[in-house]
Amino acid sequence: MRRTAHIIGFPWEEKSTLRRGSQLGPWAIRKHLFAAGLLGAAGRGGLVDEGVVRLPKDDSAFLQMERWIAAILRKGGVPIVLGGDHTITLPSVRALAAHHGPVNLVWVDRHADLYPDFLGDRWSHACVAARLLEGGTVAELRQFGVRELNEAERRTAERWRVAIQERPGSVSFEDSRPLYLSIDLDVLDPASAPGASAGSEEGWRPEELLEFVRGIPGPIVGLDVVELNPLLDRNGATARVAAELVGQIVTEISAAWELVD
Repeated sequence: MRRTAHIIGFPWEEKSTLRRGSQLGPWAIRKHLFAAGLLGAAGRGGLVDEGVVRLPKDDSAFLQMERWIAAILRKGGVPIVLGGDHTITLPSVRALAAHHGPVNLVWVDRHADLYPDFLGDRWSHACVAARLLEGGTVAELRQFGVRELNEAERRTAERWRVAIQERPGSVSFEDSRPLYLSIDLDVLDPASAPGASAGSEEGWRPEELLEFVRGIPGPIVGLDVVELNPLLDRNGATARVAAELVGQIVTEISAAWELVD
């Protein structure tokens, strides 16, 4: 069955411990998707626009996000989720696992987000990957771009056999399963992505990220792009990079969306 990409924005940052502003990310990225002709009635990118979802400020938002993703899946769509902080990955992967079974997860991020808890909160954006592994929704996790890892996170990684590396590389899994791709924009060098919420030097160049994504084995059944902070984004440079990335990723991987449920 031929899949269609559905763009949906989750303006959620209630679990972020960083400077506020990532909730504005979906609108900033959508602005550039419209400008590029990828969204809208005459959109040439084959993208279905689900809009930006209004969410409550408490944890009931997670269930609402999960229901939105489930609705896209029932339509036969592939969710392309714009954040927001990295906790939006949690309900997105939960919905996909309920539909497909446990998924393989490719995690592209400066941080591993494998904390058992962070500042007393087990549901912080710094704990997302750990919660996904514990919840049984992720079969195997491969992390790329990680430049910061403490001892507690190392123990979590060892327990769940998480493969972690800093630079782009080949992606392989022990078992072939539907795959979810999560991209935190702070993996990029601030020179090209000044609006990432927690960017640092020695990050990847945008072309390195795209080349990496091209080499990911499918089928990819979901994608999110998170942690864009427009309040930090000089001249909208990071939002523009994110929009270009979404458009090119959809083009590159759409051939792998011939799936059998």
